[in-house]
Amino acid sequence: MALIFFDGFDHYSQWDGFAGRKWDVGSIAGIYGGRFEGQAISTYTGGVLKAVNNIPTIVFGAALKIFDYGGSLSWLRFMDGTIAQLEVSIDNITGKFHFYSNGTLLGTSSSAPPVGLWFYFEVKVGFGGIGGVECRVNGTTIFTTSASCNGSGSGVCKQLVIRSRETFDTHPMVVDDFYLLDTTGGFNDDFLGEVRVQTRYPDSLGHENDFSQSIGPHTAGNIAAMVNSPVTDLSETGYNNYSGTVGAVDSYSIGNFTVAGNIYGVQNNLVFRKGDVGERKITQTLYSSGSTFLGGTDFPCYSSYTIASKIWEKNPFGTPAPWDLVTLNAAEFGIKITV
Repeated sequence: MALIFFDGFDHYSQWDGFAGRKWDVGSIAGIYGGRFEGQAISTYTGGVLKAVNNIPTIVFGAALKIFDYGGSLSWLRFMDGTIAQLEVSIDNITGKFHFYSNGTLLGTSSSAPPVGLWFYFEVKVGFGGIGGVECRVNGTTIFTTSASCNGSGSGVCKQLVIRSRETFDTHPMVVDDFYLLDTTGGFNDDFLGEVRVQTRYPDSLGHENDFSQSIGPHTAGNIAAMVNSPVTDLSETGYNNYSGTVGAVDSYSIGNFTVAGNIYGVQNNLVFRKGDVGERKITQTLYSSGSTFLGGTDFPCYSSYTIASKIWEKNPFGTPAPWDLVTLNAAEFGIKITV
């Protein structure tokens, strides 16, 4: 699969953080209005980290808004352990991007991003013997080099780190509409161009209704509404909907998307925990045209809340094909207890 991960940051609150959720390490410093709708985020000084699996070539895209150039912000790092195979910083005088590999300057962008305006940043990086960096802003190339990003000698990327401020309350940059992909598979294997991530929630029950509504600390009018009730503390003992039956499935109709143009992928995110001893596993479900498709990975349940994400780049039914808006809005998404 080429599309590794994407996020629109709409379902986070200021204090619930990233650890244990879709990101592997880090937390939010602030919530801002999104580029088109929903939210954008600014991170603490340590940033947020996403682990990746030894990828030799990677493409990153995100919508950014920079409030000022102060602080010489080092905001994007592709890491192999403690070594930055590629690091992107913003010059505190000119605002241009600097590109480093393990502390060695590879070059500087031909132009600076605007201050106070949303723009779309993309960079493709080949590590090790593959080599090369290309950076685009709003689709225009502003930096390219054939130099190798091989600071540690391993020639792969293991972690992505985004930082959006040097100190807690100064020089923030906000981030929205983020994607990450490798260059394999023949689909979503190069720059996507400017993209938009829309977040939608269940709005009614689907065709499979095996779960029951919780009588715990959360209340809502029906099971579909309960799915949308936020988990404010990932260690809390309450839960929204539940079942103790292996094979139980709950599916939900999702509020309509309104995107135009190409749909590069659909992501199903589940927040879950187990309320008793013993092994439990779950997977995501996708229902369309009378058939149910399983996510393909059984995720272990823990006694504390965690999150699991599944991306369908294409509609998997029949001959897989890129999603269209009609098919997407008719689909149902849900959960199945597999063990």
